[in-house]
Amino acid sequence: MSDKPVIIVGLVVGLVLLSLPIWYGLAAGAGEGPPDVKVPEGHCVEDLHYMKASHMDLLNHWRDAVVRDGEKTYTSKAYGTTYEMSLTRTCLKCHAAVDGGAGVGKPASDADPPASPSGECLEPGRTTFCHQCHDYANVRPTCWQCHVEP
Repeated sequence: MSDKPVIIVGLVVGLVLLSLPIWYGLAAGAGEGPPDVKVPEGHCVEDLHYMKASHMDLLNHWRDAVVRDGEKTYTSKAYGTTYEMSLTRTCLKCHAAVDGGAGVGKPASDADPPASPSGECLEPGRTTFCHQCHDYANVRPTCWQCHVEP
């Protein structure tokens, strides 16, 4: 008796299973690609490349410096400019706008609560500057779970 048919069936099943991610990707399509984010005029606290790659590291550093060390100001390594270490009073002055609302580069209304107690954004359509990329990357930041400053 020959094991040839069993080996061939095993190889075919193995190749199908190994190539399944490729077939799934082809069937699903290309997707939308990265969002076309409108960057506010001027510059951020650091250069654009750094902020795209490491903004969360910067925010974590700010949190630790303010809470643990009592520091309140940050000096930009790229521009030498001094900023207040505050997500709401520094970052969100430019990045809090909702499309069709205040417009990119203008603060969102203080009357609108930024988040629920669970930290989920309450803004309609989740179209803020931050959420465009966070939704694309399937990231749920917890910025609003602890502090919302006036």
